[in-house]
Amino acid sequence: MTLELKPKSGELVVKEGRKRRLAYTPEFKELLVPKEHVFKKFNKLRTGLKNKGEKRDGGDMELELLGHAFATDYYKLKINDKSFFVKVTGKTNEASGGGFREIVSMKKARRILEKEGIDWAEVVSYKLGYDDGKNKYFVSEWRDCLQKNLMQYLERLGENFRSPTPEESTENWLSEFERYRFALEDKYRKLKKVLSGQFHDVLAYNMSYDPESKKIYIFDLKDKQVKA
Repeated sequence: MTLELKPKSGELVVKEGRKRRLAYTPEFKELLVPKEHVFKKFNKLRTGLKNKGEKRDGGDMELELLGHAFATDYYKLKINDKSFFVKVTGKTNEASGGGFREIVSMKKARRILEKEGIDWAEVVSYKLGYDDGKNKYFVSEWRDCLQKNLMQYLERLGENFRSPTPEESTENWLSEFERYRFALEDKYRKLKKVLSGQFHDVLAYNMSYDPESKKIYIFDLKDKQVKA
């Protein structure tokens, strides 16, 4: 038996069966409709990727391995001229998020952030969450900042911050740097306070920071009320 909820504009189509769960945005489905066996092709490409930075070309699909963590593989996927961030979590990581659980968690978190009036942080633009009994797939719109998580950004903040100008004193530069670091860490602490009551893993390594937009992007959350 399958339960399907018809979406409003911009909402998710949700389908739940006994062994499989699927949620996607209508616009992402339109992109995939002409692609036959897209998951089969994706999985064939990724089996040949072992090391970070490796790529495989499948014609209208290109896949790059971004890294591994906690039984999860991270990829950059290109389909024609569009790029996406993809997470694949294996069944061995039963307590994890990913897939269906992640996309419905993202939708809920987006509403909370909007209600709280937080405009300096947002969830990634999710497209698909799917559990097939073997793996969990999560797809979102690609952003360059997703190549580095917030924890990594903060650890190397001195390298990411602007260089001092020739006319600027070291003291003034350090003062501005400290204000910048404190402001970013303060935003992170506020996110944890707002979201931790309803979600697991509200942590810096599940977020990224874009210095251009000056926004924190959340790419991994687990709603405590949604089963793995």
